[in-house]
Amino acid sequence: MKRTSFLLKFLLGLTLLLLATQTLLLVFFTQRIRQDLQETTLTSLRTSALLLKEWARPELVSLFSGQSSDVLGRVSNRAGYRISLLDAQGALLQDTHLTPGVFRDGGPSPELDQARQTGEGWSSGYSQVMDKPLLTYALAFRDGGPLLGFIRMATPLDGLNQTLDGLFVFFLSFTFSALGIVFFLAWLYSRVFSRGMGTLIRNSGAFARGEAYETVYLERPRELRLLSLALNKLYVQLEERIETVHQQRDELAAILSGMVEAVIVLDNQLLIKTMNPAARRMFPFDRDPIGTSLIEVCRHSSLDEFARLQLTEESASSRTEILLRDLETTLQLQGAALRTEAGRRWGVVLVMIDITQLKRLEAMRRDFVSNVSHELKTPITNILGYVETLTEGAIDNPLKARPFLETIERHAVRLSLIVDDLLILTRLENSPPMEGERRQVNLTELVPAALPIVEEKARVRQVQIETFLPNEPLRTTAYPLLLEQALVNLVDNAVKFSDPGSRVLVTLEVLPIGFEIRVDDEGPGIPANELNRIFERFYRTEKGRSTPGTGLGLAIVKHILNLHRGTVTVESPVPGTRKGTRFVLHLPLTAESALGLGGPEDPE
Repeated sequence: MKRTSFLLKFLLGLTLLLLATQTLLLVFFTQRIRQDLQETTLTSLRTSALLLKEWARPELVSLFSGQSSDVLGRVSNRAGYRISLLDAQGALLQDTHLTPGVFRDGGPSPELDQARQTGEGWSSGYSQVMDKPLLTYALAFRDGGPLLGFIRMATPLDGLNQTLDGLFVFFLSFTFSALGIVFFLAWLYSRVFSRGMGTLIRNSGAFARGEAYETVYLERPRELRLLSLALNKLYVQLEERIETVHQQRDELAAILSGMVEAVIVLDNQLLIKTMNPAARRMFPFDRDPIGTSLIEVCRHSSLDEFARLQLTEESASSRTEILLRDLETTLQLQGAALRTEAGRRWGVVLVMIDITQLKRLEAMRRDFVSNVSHELKTPITNILGYVETLTEGAIDNPLKARPFLETIERHAVRLSLIVDDLLILTRLENSPPMEGERRQVNLTELVPAALPIVEEKARVRQVQIETFLPNEPLRTTAYPLLLEQALVNLVDNAVKFSDPGSRVLVTLEVLPIGFEIRVDDEGPGIPANELNRIFERFYRTEKGRSTPGTGLGLAIVKHILNLHRGTVTVESPVPGTRKGTRFVLHLPLTAESALGLGGPEDPE
């Protein structure tokens, strides 16, 4: 059901109020006019009675004394009054409208009682004899002595009442007509006003729902025209501000999404208000975390205590480090309280950086310094010791000097190998080969060409090297010397850690995504907790370093594969067995590889 507009309700209420007010005023003024007319009529009746008293005094004295006298017969009654002459007891003697002898006009006469006491009196009421309402005035007649009689003047009130009723109806009709015209004009105005207001309300509602605001121009009335102009200006400013807010929100969302740091914004109850993707990945939750408590999402008491501390401390920000429940992930945590312009704290922002890799790199740096110091100090100490022995006289005995010189030579060679490997790593990191130095090679020929370098060591250790190569040539673009060195390092390690009588298997395969070169040995294998560290510099699974080596070979292999956009992985034990280690070189399949697969090899 359509609801009545406020303006229509207002106009109806105002009309009813005005109608009631006008009616009350009309009734009041009608009564006042009635009283005024009644007083005027009484004055006229009194004046007529006094004139009659003075004009016909002798006749009245004779009449009231019991003598016969026709007083009223000689009176001119142009006003049409009813004139009555009554004796002192109120008996009617003469009357212009009745036959004499009727006592008290057939009913009570309060005007006579009042005149008997005060000399004059009046009353108004319905006369049964005249069958109409009358206004009656009575004047006591005395001739210098006792009361002789009464002169009574009466005039009908029906004409007065009709006049007043007609006046009331006229004014009431005029009031209704005027109010009707006013209401109609106001309704027309309110209709125009309501139509304009409705347009403004509809556009405002559309704008509130996020829809486009249509500019409204109202010519009339003037108030709505000014209001529409003000609203148009307001909505333009609001759209600009909303666009600015949306742009800032999108910028902030893009910044938070692009940050590798985890950012969490909390309110003063430590309920999550914002959480960027990095934080969601760091603390996965089974539902939307917005509105959830921090401790429920992160499940870390230290993090919750740190956030609560930001709401109580006066410092602008603070920083700490925490270790997550997996006992491996270390977070650097920085927090700050969020304040209003008045300085009241309404929330906390937490920024978390995963420094696990930095911690691991720091540990690697410490281990590298420790390992390189140990690797260099041991041969240098031995060389200095043997040189000191030689300088103290052993050099003069050739039989004693030769073993010392051989030891010095062995440790000097070890130092040279360490320096050479360090130089190779430095060159690979700081001065990698140019892209133009890559060329197409045949892996089917490169793999067996690298093995003769370690065959002598394998023969000495009684280790058999077996290769499994495809019959067709497999070509790819690579740095031949570097790839050959990586393969030599892996096969050399496999031979070094294999038991006499065991085998080292070298396998070349082509896969849909590239090439694989696998090197499997049958040695003791590598502990699982050390598999992720064996590619670090100078890291060796043999803490006693009884097996010769620099500890840099696998680090060199990793750098070489990085230059080839490939990877090197390790598995221990070898899949399908309970011992040994498998190293796999993964080389990506390039466009040149696909085109050259099975074709003739380009001359070097």
